[in-house]
Amino acid sequence: MHPASRGLALVSSPGTKPLESGELRMYFANVVLSRFQLIEESINWDLDQALQNESLFQAIIAVSQAHYARHSKVDVYNVALVRKNARHTAIEGFRRSLEQGVQSESSVERLFAINVLFCMLDGMIEPSDEYNASTCHLRGGWAILRNWPNTPTRMLLQDGLQAHLLSIYATVDLVHALLSGNKPFFHSTIWRMFAGVQTWFGRLQTGDKFLDILSAFSDMASLGHIVYSNLPLDSVDLVDKCLAPIEAIFASGRDTKGDSDGTSASLSSPWEVFCSIYELCGLIYLQKALRLRPADDEIIQVAARQGVEKLIDQNLPATMRHCVIFPMLVIGSHCTLAQDRQAILQALSPSISYLSFGNMQLMTNFLKETWARKEVHETWWGSFASVSEKAFLF
Repeated sequence: MHPASRGLALVSSPGTKPLESGELRMYFANVVLSRFQLIEESINWDLDQALQNESLFQAIIAVSQAHYARHSKVDVYNVALVRKNARHTAIEGFRRSLEQGVQSESSVERLFAINVLFCMLDGMIEPSDEYNASTCHLRGGWAILRNWPNTPTRMLLQDGLQAHLLSIYATVDLVHALLSGNKPFFHSTIWRMFAGVQTWFGRLQTGDKFLDILSAFSDMASLGHIVYSNLPLDSVDLVDKCLAPIEAIFASGRDTKGDSDGTSASLSSPWEVFCSIYELCGLIYLQKALRLRPADDEIIQVAARQGVEKLIDQNLPATMRHCVIFPMLVIGSHCTLAQDRQAILQALSPSISYLSFGNMQLMTNFLKETWARKEVHETWWGSFASVSEKAFLF
């Protein structure tokens, strides 16, 4: 964690006075952004220059206000009203910017960045059971990118905060597609384009395994959209023609020996363990969503048990544990043994405290409700319907 963020975190105790505007700016830079990073890396951006735009400034304040209140459990004054007003002001500023029209390419990128901040706010920090504001922001991003299709390329070339925010949005879009049955907005090739630039998963080298995994997830989400769109018709045989190269990527995530006592995972590097958790998540999706196998299928259950063992592996650093929320949701929801379910809840606990995201509570509630249903023949999309439109996870 950045030294400045430690100082802010120390004053985040119940009853603490809400931060002022200037303090919220630094809170965003030093605390909020660190929750959206796999490794401790300073994001290259000029805060003062970025905040010269009033709409972007308001969005950053709204995100910081909501996260600080949740993280510190501030209970003085009417905190809920303060958060609501900050969010309302930010959205109104965003709408005014849209009405004024786009003056330059940089203004498009700024509008998109603001929209990503709203995704972070309403999809992660303050998701609601009552309305789907998170999905509305996701669609807003689609609209911007459809009108200005070169925006992602320019953001990647600029690197820094722009590339980082794009990686968050692209991941949100991908996970939403996997859970909802929608087709992902981005083509699978974009994930390999993230090599060498600043992203929430770090500055990875070309050919890194994790980029291949994300690309495979994107291809699977596109195939999943075909299956979902054709239900109850059987399109499995059609999709099966495309699965061989994807299966080859996820096959390495399955251990053939040693997992019963955790020895296989403990001999792996932290990055290998991290990647294997995503691989096992992908394997479960492939079997459940694309092959329409029940939750109690042997392959799915073996993958879920291996996933639990890797999630509790002591070789996995804390920062990486906070970035396997989506795999934890998938693996956890397919656990049938009481000890595995308890292990998932215990693994979630530190992230609930550290992230201070409202979507974590929605996820915990979803897991408990799923375990109580004991339904093994529900479709993939039926099982995740209650959470896919309300919370953003990765």
